[in-house]
Amino acid sequence: MFIEKNISKKIELMYYLEAYGGEASTEDLLKFLDTTIVTLKKYIKEINTSTDSYEIVIKGSTIHLISDYRQNSIMVSKLLLGDSINLKLLLSIFFDQCNLTELSQQLYMTKPTVLYKINHINKYFEREALDIQIVYNDYYEITGHERIVRHFFRVLLLEMGDYEVLRENQIIFNEVHLFFKKNYRDYHTRHESLMIDTYLLIALNRVSKHYYLHDDLEQLDGEIKTEVMIIYNTLVQKKPFVNFIESTYNVIFSPYLIANIIPIEYIEEILFLKEGYMLNDDKEHKISDILKCYLRKYGLCIPLKKQERYIKFLTNQLVTIGPINQVILRDFDINYKKLAEINLEKSSFLYRVIASSELFLTDRESLKYEFCIFFLTIIDEVRKDYFGINQSENIRILLYYSENNIYSEIFESILKDKYENQYKITIDYINILYNDYQVKNYDVIISDIYLEDFEGKYLYYSRYPSNEFWQEFEQMVLIK
Repeated sequence: MFIEKNISKKIELMYYLEAYGGEASTEDLLKFLDTTIVTLKKYIKEINTSTDSYEIVIKGSTIHLISDYRQNSIMVSKLLLGDSINLKLLLSIFFDQCNLTELSQQLYMTKPTVLYKINHINKYFEREALDIQIVYNDYYEITGHERIVRHFFRVLLLEMGDYEVLRENQIIFNEVHLFFKKNYRDYHTRHESLMIDTYLLIALNRVSKHYYLHDDLEQLDGEIKTEVMIIYNTLVQKKPFVNFIESTYNVIFSPYLIANIIPIEYIEEILFLKEGYMLNDDKEHKISDILKCYLRKYGLCIPLKKQERYIKFLTNQLVTIGPINQVILRDFDINYKKLAEINLEKSSFLYRVIASSELFLTDRESLKYEFCIFFLTIIDEVRKDYFGINQSENIRILLYYSENNIYSEIFESILKDKYENQYKITIDYINILYNDYQVKNYDVIISDIYLEDFEGKYLYYSRYPSNEFWQEFEQMVLIK
């Protein structure tokens, strides 16, 4: 962890309590955080003083979270991350061109302290086996394997959830998404929007500093090159869009630029799902073996064509995860273990099969946990068997929530499994970058960002919803 230990521990404390329904034993928390009771009490006091609507209390041997079921830890986390000097330092180096004196003045630190922290961050990259490094050439800059650099900062910015910087580039994102929705309608999924926006922001920043993924278009596979030219020929006609990019980032709009700012992994994903483009044959075979092994073990029957579709989807999911899937958070760890409690035997079996499959090149546990979560929740037959979905009566509700969390589609699937036979569910989405929320016709608002204006019919969720979340959801529906 490159952010300060006290900040990361407080974030982990909040996520742990939310995952376990707002209540945990002091002993379990001390073990999870690897800390002392004195330090734990210090963390709790600092969290409680940071906001009025979120409180953690110790009652005997148990620790309770009191938050009106809002589960707004992301809001609190943002406040805590605002105190991280290491994070401010890294982002200043990434987005700006600063020398040692400028960094020292910006961050109100002595030059030796800046140098010490830069060394600390570089050691973190080395420890995580990431080909990334902060170097000094007239000013500080980020170097390394360009694909890994971009992937790392995309994960980091998505975890931070700082949407203000994205709003500044809305004109770019709007045009790109219009193209994707028109040309890749069947494959442009809702939860990818924010990921693509974040990638574009990072890529434009990198090319403005002359860091490129591809030296020329001939490096691209023929099918990818064709798609790049289609994107370029469409977007080059959007003059305000082109002028904004060229003036803001000091670049020349060209096919070469498109190849270096559009997430090529996304184009590969679409071609893979659409036309059988070869993404990663070795991983596809291993995922096929994992799926067949799990189905045999638990006597689940899935038609062959449907199996092939799941294998393609899981392969794509695995390839786009990249070499690291968590920078600040430990939520895959927390949420996998919470999910495992529902059916420890099945989750443990799946984990063992994945761990022995050599599916991952590293021993990073969070990658295995994330893949387990997707496997158990994305495959309809596996999910319904795992959760033990039951039939019930039919009642109508209307549900609305925002789309930015990568778990939005998993959440939708679980929600429908749990309640589709009980309620007629209509789910609408709205882009979180806009504030024009039209909510008067909705019975429940469920969001993965904090919406303070909608008290009374608003629920917050993060990653895998807790039992308390579902209890509150059912209460809201019953009293509507």
